[in-house]
Amino acid sequence: MARKRKSRAMHRAVQALESVRTMSELPQPGSPRLELNGNTELLIEGCKGVVAYAEEEIRLDLGELTLAVIGADLTMRTLRLEECAITGRIASVEFCG
Repeated sequence: MARKRKSRAMHRAVQALESVRTMSELPQPGSPRLELNGNTELLIEGCKGVVAYAEEEIRLDLGELTLAVIGADLTMRTLRLEECAITGRIASVEFCG
């Protein structure tokens, strides 16, 4: 009985990993890429420019979308061509059309 439970649990874990891998392998061409590390760092690829900048909110132009990062003590650690890194206490990340 214990062997069956382990086998089912292992099967579910493998299925979950496969679905995550499949989702990550299907980005739309030209779509921005975001990587959130905890609630203190956000890395963005595909940034076209800065729309608004304040300690509580940073808005970025991502082409067809605008990204709003809301929190406290926000700073742009890096701003390069198509890349941006925001640090601080991130409370939310919102896409605006």
